Formats: sequence, structure tokens, C-alpha cells
Amino acid sequence: MDPAKLWYTISFFVFIALVYRPVQRFVVPALDRYRESVLHRMQEARALREEAQKLVAHYSEELRDMEETYAQMLKKAHDDVLSMRAQMLKHHEHDKQSLQTAQALHKAQSIRRMELDFEGYLLTFLVDSLTQLVENHPQLSSAYQNMCLEALPKTLKPVS
Repeated sequence: MDPAKLWYTISFFVFIALVYRPVQRFVVPALDRYRESVLHRMQEARALREEAQKLVAHYSEELRDMEETYAQMLKKAHDDVLSMRAQMLKHHEHDKQSLQTAQALHKAQSIRRMELDFEGYLLTFLVDSLTQLVENHPQLSSAYQNMCLEALPKTLKPVS
């Protein structure tokens, strides 16, 4: 080996040995601090990850609960709609029957009114006829006149 290279190598190692101690005092603590800060950040990241996992679990549970509540509300609304529809159909049938009954009653009342009007007309006609008969034939006896007046209600009875 060349003596210059030998001295160069020896001086290099001596320089390293001389510089190593003071540099070690500054570099090693700096590296230790950096390592501790990295560890601290990793612990914070783990804590944040655990907290995030807890939040995700919590919100997943809440979402599940909300979905169950929504499903129950939807089922209840569906049942309510079916119940209301059944009630409406029942009321519709009742109203339809009531309307038919009212129409039948109205028809019966109209018929009764017509019968009463006819009876009134017939009574007026018979009374007028009887009055004309008495006025035009004064020679008829009062017994015959009374008999006609008594027969008048009997004549009207079957019409009512």
C-alpha cells in the first residue's frame, strides 16, 4: 500500500474518532427526541383511530336503530292507512244505506202527501157535490142528507 494512502486512511479514522464524540452528544439526543416524537405521534394516531372506531360503531348502531324505527313507522303508517281505508269503506256502506233509507222514506212521504192531497181533493169534490145536490134538490129529506154525510168518511177510509 502506498504510504500516502496509509496516512490518509489513518488521519481519516482519527478525524472520525475526534468528531464522533462531540457529534454523538448532539446527534444522539436529537435522534432520541425525534424517535420519541414519532412514538408520541404514533400513540396519538392509535388513540385517534380507536376513538374513530368507537364513533363509527356508535353511529352504525344509531343508524341501525334509526332504520328499525323507520321500518316500524312505515309499518304503522301502512297499517293505519289500511285501517282508515276499511273504516272509510264501512262508513261509505253505512252512508249508502242511510241514503237509500232516506230516499225510500222520501218516496213514501211523497206518496203519502199525494194520497193526502188526493183525499183532500176527493173530499172537497164530494162536499161540493153534496152541497150542490142539497142546493139543487131541496126536496131531498134531511135523513138522506145525513146518511150521505155519514157515508163520506167510510168512503174515504180505504184510500188512506
